[in-house]
Amino acid sequence: MKSLIVDDDHVNRKIGKDILHPYGECVLAKNGKEAVVLFEQTLASHSAFSLILLDIVMPIMNGQDTLVKMRMIERRFSVPVLNEAFII
Repeated sequence: MKSLIVDDDHVNRKIGKDILHPYGECVLAKNGKEAVVLFEQTLASHSAFSLILLDIVMPIMNGQDTLVKMRMIERRFSVPVLNEAFII
């Protein structure tokens, strides 16, 4: 399993990585802009993330804007969306 953990707080990123690392590779991003770049790179290289943990309140690009951009990228790569949920 390949996970992307997106949070502006380094402690939250570390906790997420500590929890998910036993299950596979963890990639960390400190803001939404960084996450969008990583997301697009993984789709282009055919190694998409299995799980994305996305903080909502972040500087530079918040979680909701990040998700919108990721959904636009998915459409370009024709990635099917199986389930979509917001937890606030």
